[in-house]
Amino acid sequence: MTFFKAFFALCALMSGTFAIGEARKTWRILNTPGDWKATIGAGRLIWDVAIPCKNLPMDIALDHVAKATSLKVSRTGTDSDGEYTETSEYFELHLTDDRVLNFDREAAGISPHRVFLALADHGIRYERWSQDRTKDSVDKSRIFQRTY
Repeated sequence: MTFFKAFFALCALMSGTFAIGEARKTWRILNTPGDWKATIGAGRLIWDVAIPCKNLPMDIALDHVAKATSLKVSRTGTDSDGEYTETSEYFELHLTDDRVLNFDREAAGISPHRVFLALADHGIRYERWSQDRTKDSVDKSRIFQRTY
């Protein structure tokens, strides 16, 4: 009986620690001084994020951007109900010095697709690609969809 009381007390302490950690993360997000926005003007792309992450925030001259690309990948997943198709989308900004910046939709705070469409309005090529990697797919190569 004492063992079970100690075990449940330990579990209660661990869950309390987890809850406090998650509350601190939430508080940090809600009280960030930054904002999620992208501005294109005066020959520059200024992309602000509330929480800094890989490649963001950024301030870059438009003449340093070679092109923007997005890739939509379909895969077969399985769960207790059987197989299903899941999709992921990847966003890249290709620079003139051959560097490639990757963007995560959630970390960016706003849709990179919308930012890339705005870049296309400023003369920067935006390519959309797809890739079918599902179980029954015969051709798993990237397929060009459209350019803006």
